[in-house]
This record gives sequence, structure tokens and C-alpha cells, in this order.
Amino acid sequence: MKKLIALFSVEAMKMYNEFKRYLFNTLTSLIVFFIIFIAMFYGIKFFAGPNLKSDSLASLIIGYIMWTFAIIGFQDLAYGVYEEIQRGTLEQLYLSSIGIEIIFFYRSFLDFFFSLFFVGIILIATMAITGIWLPVRLLKTLPVLLLTIPSLWGLGIFFGGLVMIFKKISSFMQVITFGLIAIVSVSAYPINVYSFLPFAAGSTTIQYMIRKNYTFSFEWYLFLLSISIFYMILGILAYKYCEKIARKKNLIGQY
Repeated sequence: MKKLIALFSVEAMKMYNEFKRYLFNTLTSLIVFFIIFIAMFYGIKFFAGPNLKSDSLASLIIGYIMWTFAIIGFQDLAYGVYEEIQRGTLEQLYLSSIGIEIIFFYRSFLDFFFSLFFVGIILIATMAITGIWLPVRLLKTLPVLLLTIPSLWGLGIFFGGLVMIFKKISSFMQVITFGLIAIVSVSAYPINVYSFLPFAAGSTTIQYMIRKNYTFSFEWYLFLLSISIFYMILGILAYKYCEKIARKKNLIGQY
């Protein structure tokens, strides 16, 4: 238990120090996300004209925020493995007696709360600019995010395994990134084929909560949790398989 607490403290300190050191990059990313949304928002508003309903614009804001969370949840793990390989420190992580999966989980968990702050800034800024104020119920939406974002961590750790083998898969990851737009846009409630996609059910749940003040059953939350667990286990197993191949070909420490 002491090792787990110590590891969590070290990872939190590492993230804080990197945030200070690379503050310019973080702020630039924040501005880019904001500019992309504003361009998309006013572009759609211009082409749709006066026929565009305010409810549709509200859906656009929520959808974009969900997409931002999805990108961060998916990319952080995959690019994290890529950066460790570049720095030559991935093999050092394997020396930990706790296990590299726990390290990845801690980093994803910390990244989530770190991104929560910055996505919150983007949300407030977009609502202020567009004049559409959404009733964001943090006490209701935050647990849903915590239940569903691990499904994207599973997807991310799988791509981290692919990075170990192929080293550079940025083009493929960009395709997945834009594919996440479809995932956060589909209607996954009530249960249908889209509900089994990673994060899709969680995105729909949050949209219903904010736009319709909808209340879900306890069984639905169990379903959200089961989807996350499924994709986390699947991602870890896929990573282990990629790791086995990388070890056999001596690729873990190579860049």
C-alpha cells in the first residue's frame, strides 16, 4: 500500500513539474481547441442561418466538450508510451515491482483531473462567447465521466502497445481521433448497438443529463461500468500481446 501511495505522489509531482516546464505548449493547445470550436460553431451557424435551433447549438457545445475529453483520454496513454520510447525510459518503467499497468493507470487518472480543469475553462469560455449557458451539473456528470473514460484508456493502452512495435503510428491515430467524433455523436440510449462502443454511452448519458435533466436507472450505470471494464481488460490484454512481440523482437527500448 505504501508503494502505491508513493508512486501516486511521484507521478503527481512529475505531472506538475512537466506542466510548469511546458506551460507554453499547454496554453497553446488550450487556445487551439478553443479556436477550432469557435470556427466550427460560427461556421455551422452561418451556413444554417436562422433555421438553426438553440437546442442544436447546445448539443454542438456538449458534443465538442465530450470529443475533447475523448481525445485526451485516448491519446494520453498512446503518446505517453511514445514519449517514453523517445526518451529511452520505457525500459526503466518495467523495472518497477508494482507493474507498468498500474503506472499507466495512475497517469491516466491524473491526466483526467488535469484535463478536467482545462476543459472546464474551454467550456466556460465557449458559453461566454456563444451566449448559450448550459446547466452543467458537475456532481452528476463527473461520476459518469469517471465511469466511462476508462474505456478510452483501454483503447489508448492498446495503441501504446502498437507504438512499441511500429514506433510511429501517428497517421493511424489521427484517423481514430476523428472517428471519436462519430462515437460521441451517436445516440447510445436506450441500449442499442452503439451503446457498446467505448465512451459512446457515457457521452449520450451526459448529454441527456445536461439538455434534458434526465435521470437514469442504477442498472444503466452498471452497464456503463461494465463497458469500461471490458475495454480496459481488452486493452491490457492487447498491450500484453504487443509487449510479448516487442520483447521477442527486442523492440521495447528501440526508437
